[in-house]
Amino acid sequence: MFGVLPFTTDAQSVSSGPPPALDPYAGISAPSPLPARAQRDFMNCRFCHTFEQGAAHGVGPNLHRVFGRRAASVAGFYYSPVLISAGRGGLSWDEGSIDRLLADPEGFLEGRHRMRYAPIDDPQTRAAVIGALRSATR
Repeated sequence: MFGVLPFTTDAQSVSSGPPPALDPYAGISAPSPLPARAQRDFMNCRFCHTFEQGAAHGVGPNLHRVFGRRAASVAGFYYSPVLISAGRGGLSWDEGSIDRLLADPEGFLEGRHRMRYAPIDDPQTRAAVIGALRSATR
């Protein structure tokens, strides 16, 4: 999972798809302070991903403006074949898809997406993490 990844080719490219009808970031501001559990889970995102516009990829791709974006569509990142297929099939990142990923990382796309972490079982904690992610990636 960790180590040198090959450079990307057209085989790893997914078109960004049509923009969302409504800006998923409209009206988003700074998040409320997170409860301790949600803060810990949110920090797990930061271990692998960057959030700022133009930031380099980490172990995972940069997540700037991830909401409303087609899965596996950021240039310069080497995605798993299953995530590429899902992106080409229309999977976009929204509250629902991110909630499913956080709730059951091993079940989401049969766990073949390369993201490894413990599931977030509590729906309120997942909602807080998703809110923080939306705010941090705007």
